[in-house]
Amino acid sequence: MFDRVPRAGFAAAIAGAALIAGLLASPASAYHIPGAAYSGQVSGGGSISFSVSGDGSSVTNLTLTGPIETATCTLSSKQYTQPTPIANQSFDNGEVSGSFPNVEGAYGHLNVPVAGLPSSCRVTGTWSATTSASPAGSEECKAALAQMKKWKRARLRAEKAGNQAKVKKLQKRWLHARDERNRVC
Repeated sequence: MFDRVPRAGFAAAIAGAALIAGLLASPASAYHIPGAAYSGQVSGGGSISFSVSGDGSSVTNLTLTGPIETATCTLSSKQYTQPTPIANQSFDNGEVSGSFPNVEGAYGHLNVPVAGLPSSCRVTGTWSATTSASPAGSEECKAALAQMKKWKRARLRAEKAGNQAKVKKLQKRWLHARDERNRVC
């Protein structure tokens, strides 16, 4: 069975599956990064790229570059010029949907109609993308920083009051908040 699959295509499929598995295995429920550019691979070949708007409210400049192939259909490329709103860390323009499952990654599905003669078809599949942008602007990072500051202020108040038992308890909370900040920022 594998002798009919070109080696380069098979290697690309394995690499894509590994990337998707890595994104899904992340323990974080992360957030998109405002102003970040994402790029990655589509199952069936090809690539995806998009940006998150500077205010973080939408996906912009979404482009599928092919060929992206399924058993019965091929998409050469498609560009979406309209911004797609992001709600609850997800977006969906009716053909391409996605979410942001880890600090610097995105994952999703596509279901794109392709007009053709004698009949039309649909290219369906999954995609994954990453960004090298700093996650410092993400909502998750901002929340982690705020939590860390909260526990630090509380610990300092307890130190001033001389309550060592409370200082010890708050130090543990601050360390936990710092670990979370380091994980998401």
